[in-house]
Amino acid sequence: MSRAILFPGQGAQAVGMGRELAESNPACRELFDRASAVLGYDLAEICFNGPIEKLTISAHAQPAIFVHSVAAWTAWKERYSDWTFDCAAGLSSGEWTALHLAGVVSYEETLKILEARGRFMTEACNERPGGMLTVLNATAEQIEKNLRRVRTGTGEFELARADGVERSG
Repeated sequence: MSRAILFPGQGAQAVGMGRELAESNPACRELFDRASAVLGYDLAEICFNGPIEKLTISAHAQPAIFVHSVAAWTAWKERYSDWTFDCAAGLSSGEWTALHLAGVVSYEETLKILEARGRFMTEACNERPGGMLTVLNATAEQIEKNLRRVRTGTGEFELARADGVERSG
């Protein structure tokens, strides 16, 4: 039987994440300690105690989710040592967890990459603030028609994606 494993990306963070693993498993605690040494701040403190505003900063959230995912995998492997996967994947930044656990990139390098990735994302958003809107039960043409009506020169509006919508014509 083939097995795949999927890792979460940004948005999966929650205050308290990883605390139980770190308190009950020395190998998991060591992952948080190593991350703090690489990142230069106490990642465990942010994960375990927040505040959520600090944890949701991309440069914190992405390494936090990575470390939590690796800790969960570490605890799983200790309990089910024979369990392996044939394929690993991730949602957005979770791809880096998959790459690390597949042996492609080291733990320390993944932490550095995710911290930089999160920092760059924050910088880009600060330079050019924007927003997003989800529209349900409308065709792409209806959305485009309404976008043309609200384009006033004060901002940019664009239909970025139309999922599950039948386009006419």
